[in-house]
Amino acid sequence: MQHLARENVQKVLMEQEMLCLELESKKKKLDSWGRELNKREALTEREKQNFDEEKKQIQAEAIQGLQFCHQKTVEKVVFCVGMHRRSILLGM
Repeated sequence: MQHLARENVQKVLMEQEMLCLELESKKKKLDSWGRELNKREALTEREKQNFDEEKKQIQAEAIQGLQFCHQKTVEKVVFCVGMHRRSILLGM
């Protein structure tokens, strides 16, 4: 039971790490796109507004994703700890 709980915690932590890496990758891509956009001189004001709106949306989605990921990780860890405690109590 302890092994299963440990595996569940490891799985959750790995999932969280993968999601965080994915979000970081998206953030880097967005930053790169922003730098490229800043280099262009012929952009119209509307294109800049669209970029800013999309950037805000992506940032909001990234924050929501991180919050969701964090909440699910906390829930799974709490569950695994509870299972571990129960297995210890039942084992006594």
